[in-house]
Amino acid sequence: MQNWAISLTKIDQLKLKAKPSETSWSALECLDHINRYGEFYIPIFKKALNKASRRRSSTYIPGWLGNKMANDMLPQNGKLKSTMKTFKSKNPSLDGVNSNALKIFIDQQAELLSLLEKAKALDLGSCRVKTTIPMLRLKLGDTLRFVIFHEVRHVEQAKRALS
Repeated sequence: MQNWAISLTKIDQLKLKAKPSETSWSALECLDHINRYGEFYIPIFKKALNKASRRRSSTYIPGWLGNKMANDMLPQNGKLKSTMKTFKSKNPSLDGVNSNALKIFIDQQAELLSLLEKAKALDLGSCRVKTTIPMLRLKLGDTLRFVIFHEVRHVEQAKRALS
């Protein structure tokens, strides 16, 4: 995703801001939406990775709810299993796109890749982390999967907006 995002720096801003329809997000709105979740989750991932124990097994076993949430987020054969309403605070069409959305996205992708590299040696089921849903804590591995699948979902949406 990071290389794709870097390629967007060569595209005219008007094209990045263009909405395919009145109710759709532009490519830049999709990235800004992802960034808003990154601002929430990246600090949580950093803290949790420092607390997680060393991996004892090479196999990660997701929790039932975390697995369901992650899989529901991931597009299947180019189609969404379900549509979801976003939180108002995560909706860039309500309060405008950050003018640095593309740079922030690229920076967050680099940071996320670094965290995933660190996660390889850790037991991602050994600690639970908070989510954007109050009172819900999931295994670190499930939350990482959810966030990555969420990014895939919206990067595909951004690509459609550009085509």
